[in-house]
Amino acid sequence: MSGTQLRGLLGNHFPRTTPRYDRLIPAGRAGWMRLATGEDSGISGVLLTDSLTGFRQGHNLHVLTISRAVVYQMPILPVQSS
Repeated sequence: MSGTQLRGLLGNHFPRTTPRYDRLIPAGRAGWMRLATGEDSGISGVLLTDSLTGFRQGHNLHVLTISRAVVYQMPILPVQSS
């Protein structure tokens, strides 16, 4: 399994949709995007929004499907004192 990451701004050029993105979700409206893998693997992520003055808000992606085949391992490192 690789550590692949995808980062992009949603718009008419990403992701490619037919009809174009601005026709699917008009300006000032909200929409949903469903992400999936072609195999039994996990996806995690966060949605961040910003404004002209900087970071505005964020939240984790919502869980739509749970798989018992996926295990995340996160190392916990001790705090180093100076």
